[in-house]
Amino acid sequence: MKGLTNKRLLVTGGANGIGRAAALRFLEEGCKAGVVELSRTMARELAPVVRVLSISPGAVLTATQEAEYSDEMFAELDGEIRLGCHAQTEEIAALFAFLAIDEAPSLHGTSVIVDGGETAGELASQCRPIV
Repeated sequence: MKGLTNKRLLVTGGANGIGRAAALRFLEEGCKAGVVELSRTMARELAPVVRVLSISPGAVLTATQEAEYSDEMFAELDGEIRLGCHAQTEEIAALFAFLAIDEAPSLHGTSVIVDGGETAGELASQCRPIV
């Protein structure tokens, strides 16, 4: 740790590894939960020199999904998301960028969940596009 100052470690976990388990996916979900707990442990051990956070995205719209999923598949998946739509990759990238700057110095040892309310409960509202 000698020579390190004001460093950040951003780790990607998964929202389902925190608040909502998916059937028949125990290995994947267990690994996501393990990544979140690993980042919490690292936060305890590496502070104050390294600030550690995990980002736990839920459903994120990717080019692969757009190419492979039918409208019916999107409708079914989006129906499980409280805001009614997948996150955009730009949203996740913007979060990583924010967490890496000096304006968020107290964020440490936690996981930021970006899942459109999947782990929150009832339907919250309808998704609005990013402008």
